[in-house]
Amino acid sequence: MSFQKMSEHIHYEIIPAKDMIDLNEQAWDVRFLEGDFVETVIRYGNIGFNEEKDALTFNFIVISSPIKELSVEDETLQLAVGDVLESILENALNTDSLLVSDVKDEN
Repeated sequence: MSFQKMSEHIHYEIIPAKDMIDLNEQAWDVRFLEGDFVETVIRYGNIGFNEEKDALTFNFIVISSPIKELSVEDETLQLAVGDVLESILENALNTDSLLVSDVKDEN
């Protein structure tokens, strides 16, 4: 596990997802501003909590990167993306802007 404290506007920035603008949906991407993945842009997918493992779970995709063949399988990238997600969630909790909902089983 990585222990780097990430800060918005220093290590990363949150930017509107360009390909979602025409769909009238709100989506955001994250662009790394420094470090091993500078100028890499990622988008988070589902974020959840695994009660059995007592751990946050998430997935993401790489939108763009100057690093050829960078993939979500890269463990160093996974750690960096996790650090950013932790920062985003902490900021949302501190500003009372975190929205949480349970997934309803429709079956």
